[in-house]
Amino acid sequence: MLGAPAVAQQTCPSLVVSTNDDVVNGDTSSPCALIANPGPDGISLREALLAANNATGSGTITVTFASALAGATITLTERFAPITRNQITLTGLTGNGQPNITIDASQSTGAGCTLFVAASQFSMSGLRFTFTPANCGVIQIGGAGYSLSGQLINAPAQISGFQINGNTFSTTNPGNSSSAIFITTTFNMTSGATISDAAISNNTFAGQFEAINIGTAGTGNVIENITVSNNTFSQMTSSGTSAVEVDAEQTNNTVNGVQIVQNTFTDNLQGAVIDIGGASSGNSIQNTLIARNVFSGNLQALGAVAGVNSDSANNLIANTQIVDNLIELTGFNGQGSATIQLIDNQSGGTNNKVTDVSFVNNTINNGNSSDPPGWGLWVISSGGVTGVNIWNSIFWGNESSPPLNGVTSGEVNYSIVDQSGFSGVNHNINSDPLFVNSGGGNFGLQSGSPALHAGITGGAPAIDLDCQPRGSPPSIGAYEFDGPNICPSTYSAPLTATPTSGTPPLAVSFTASGLALPMTYTINFGDGTTGALTQSSCIGVTAIVGGRGGIQCSGSASHTYTAAGSYSATLLNALGLTVGTVAITVTGAAPKVSIVPPNKATTLGSQTIPALQDVARQTLEAPFAGSNATVPSISSFTASPASISPFAGGSSATLSWTVASATSLSISGLGAVIGNSVQVSPSQTTTYTLTATNAQGSATAQTTVTVAGYRLKRADPRSR
Repeated sequence: MLGAPAVAQQTCPSLVVSTNDDVVNGDTSSPCALIANPGPDGISLREALLAANNATGSGTITVTFASALAGATITLTERFAPITRNQITLTGLTGNGQPNITIDASQSTGAGCTLFVAASQFSMSGLRFTFTPANCGVIQIGGAGYSLSGQLINAPAQISGFQINGNTFSTTNPGNSSSAIFITTTFNMTSGATISDAAISNNTFAGQFEAINIGTAGTGNVIENITVSNNTFSQMTSSGTSAVEVDAEQTNNTVNGVQIVQNTFTDNLQGAVIDIGGASSGNSIQNTLIARNVFSGNLQALGAVAGVNSDSANNLIANTQIVDNLIELTGFNGQGSATIQLIDNQSGGTNNKVTDVSFVNNTINNGNSSDPPGWGLWVISSGGVTGVNIWNSIFWGNESSPPLNGVTSGEVNYSIVDQSGFSGVNHNINSDPLFVNSGGGNFGLQSGSPALHAGITGGAPAIDLDCQPRGSPPSIGAYEFDGPNICPSTYSAPLTATPTSGTPPLAVSFTASGLALPMTYTINFGDGTTGALTQSSCIGVTAIVGGRGGIQCSGSASHTYTAAGSYSATLLNALGLTVGTVAITVTGAAPKVSIVPPNKATTLGSQTIPALQDVARQTLEAPFAGSNATVPSISSFTASPASISPFAGGSSATLSWTVASATSLSISGLGAVIGNSVQVSPSQTTTYTLTATNAQGSATAQTTVTVAGYRLKRADPRSR
């Protein structure tokens, strides 16, 4: 039996920072060189990142901190050099559950953000940042940034796999037009760029100009599959800003599949905003999920504007799902506050559209008598806002004007609305929802609440804001009843793999822990295939961070990679949210197995084995048959089913194709494929491009898998 050749691993995969000096006096030509020659003061963070950048070969380089540095501050003299190598992990220290290494960039020189990430599979955790440079920010992922010599450099066109987890970003002097985390295709990245698969979780943001900006610019660029979960956002109060902004500018750019889940937004000018502005046309922001968040004391909780400026035209915001959120309109700096505004054309923009907004199982409470009165959901449209559907939601409280403006009674179903004209239509009522203690912030439902089990099952989420299962029929509002919060304390689950590199066929075992029940988790292996995570064990947890309790479980799965490539395996929960990632590197090709029969007689003891007839050497190799004399042809490329729901665990579609004369096949977002079909489980509507290639050229075909989201599957009273 032939064994696969060994793959060289990193000789020095870990670097430990041992000084808070910001100097470079060691050998940073490689991790091993720095360990052997760190300089007189030990290894600095700057040296560690430089050496990690210079590591050759595959495999993750991990930068950690000596325990003696707990509580230390690293005062930067200049920005860090850009991260240009894939697979770098930066792990700080924590104390009492908080980051315990501080990075102070207030004295640093040089243009650009504090840290520019121009590579894939970068992770960072356990750090506290106390300064945000103006006109850029703390961390920039993608686009173009500056080298230490001041030269503008581009990130690679295709980058993916980022985790920013458990950090603190705070400042008392926010820089103008800056973001703590900036995911972008802007500056010199003019066309053809894709940034994908980022998880920003369990971070604290306070006092920034803007906490997170996810934005495309240029022409034909894409940002997709970004998850913002379990973060806290407060005191983002600068004019015209928001805690989280998802935006597009310039021409024909796409932002797809952003998920903003289980965050807390407090005392910000705006919570989360989706907008397309500037001199822009042909841009789209699609399949955005905003779920299980708590908004309190913000001037405006949410907003969606397809055309911000007078020169914004022909842009689209589509399929926005707003689900299981609590929005408490307690006023902002003495002003009344608002829930959400949906606007097609602002300031004279033309032909901009906001379509298919689902507002499901949300609770909007408009404060108490001592709070400034506020507003609910307002639609401001010149005809471009369509497909607004509201069901299973509560609008209640001290309004200065009707909570629903620009919304017809036909668009509201199975809801409690404190406004005339809705009660008695489409199962809507106008009755006190009987919150447990709204003045004390408890918006659970009392036993006699008219909202209990008064909603409609079709299109309702599986769980409520507390992660409690929904009834059948479900209750109206964000809470199913007055139950304890059983959500896991984090949306990041440690996903590990063994091994993480090798040659094909590479058999990999995956494990994950800290998972919430039910165990409806799926691993997207990154090569076009998925698999279910099998439950291993569970433990009861009575006191998780934030006073949450429940059950936490571990699970496992296995997979064999058959082709060379760099893969990002992602762990998805029942909502299709990415909760963990791990990088797998498969190098080289599968070994060719040659069968060479003997051509002469062989004697074993007293037995003679006759010679075999000479036969040609047989080599097992190419999976595709056909001639290279002509360009490949694709006679069919289909998806079955063509429409799926990401909210039913395990929902998937099969991509099938018929191809002639190809020596290799690939599918966008999946990489190399073989055979004639593959199973996919996208979390949002995705168009796949099949490319068939041989020595003469290539051919392409496309098919789309539509993700239906929370849309109802039957005709109902919401139809207009």
